[in-house]
Amino acid sequence: MKKRLLIALGALVLIAIVYVLIKARQTEETPSITPRRPGIPSYITGKLPIEFLIEKEGFDFPSQLPTISVSRRALDKSSVSAIAERLGLGSTLSEFEDANEGTKYYASNDKYSYIATPKTSTVKFGMTVSEVPVAVEKNITDEEFVNIATEFLTENAFYAKDKIKALPVVYLKPSSVSEGLEKTDRNSAQVFQIGFTFSSSEYEILTAYSDAPRVTVQLLTDGDVYSSEILLIDGIQKGLTEYPLKTHEEVSAGLDEARLIGLSGDYISPSDLTISDITSLKVEKIRLVYFLEQGKEQFLQPIYLLEGPAGIRNSSANFATIYLPAYK
Repeated sequence: MKKRLLIALGALVLIAIVYVLIKARQTEETPSITPRRPGIPSYITGKLPIEFLIEKEGFDFPSQLPTISVSRRALDKSSVSAIAERLGLGSTLSEFEDANEGTKYYASNDKYSYIATPKTSTVKFGMTVSEVPVAVEKNITDEEFVNIATEFLTENAFYAKDKIKALPVVYLKPSSVSEGLEKTDRNSAQVFQIGFTFSSSEYEILTAYSDAPRVTVQLLTDGDVYSSEILLIDGIQKGLTEYPLKTHEEVSAGLDEARLIGLSGDYISPSDLTISDITSLKVEKIRLVYFLEQGKEQFLQPIYLLEGPAGIRNSSANFATIYLPAYK
């Protein structure tokens, strides 16, 4: 009887040890710390006067997401030259050095110019004009504009059709108060912008310098390519661990982490302002995107993109783009 009792006690001790070891391993495999905050630039010192107008019912986002990593496509002089030939610019390239982005390659003809930046795996192709040209109105539908933009990307071997997916068409016209373009209605549009995201990612990938999609094609009313900017990547991988995202209440209460990234309606940068120049920022739209930091392609975090009307002293700027870290 005593022997059986000792055996039973030994079995219980063994079970307890195994249980403790399993729990310890589970604890090791479950990170208790969320990733460090993304390097969103802060151009203005002080808390932004943000009014968060998003209702809880309109805050429809997952409770957690993983980080993702991207593999930039390698660009050398040979591949850059091949792209130039496909674009009808010949194979002769000019080369120059940029202080921040390193070697750049350039090619052009009477109508178009092309710049490739191997360090960032980006190419830009567009018309060599200072103003949006007047084009023939061909009554092209939005679906046809999307098809034209998609064909431009596929025929020039930027992306296979199954690797990208189009975003809604954005209607643009020359800005009446500054350089560049501004949003308008379809009837007034002179430029139709088609942005693309990647089929392997549910969310857009943005940078600190622009809230535009990283693959963008702008077309004139006759379907000609006016401008394009293309980030070339070979793949996207999701991280193994999902981290909790801020809730509606946490976003509303944590706006001290928000950073003003861009303004529309005037040729002005947030870096030109002080906190006293900003009279109001009203958040009426919110999206979830991934934030691409230069040199940190293995660690893209989700962020909230906040948008809405803005009030800036002595400026016609009337619309703001704001970034906010999404992880708790």
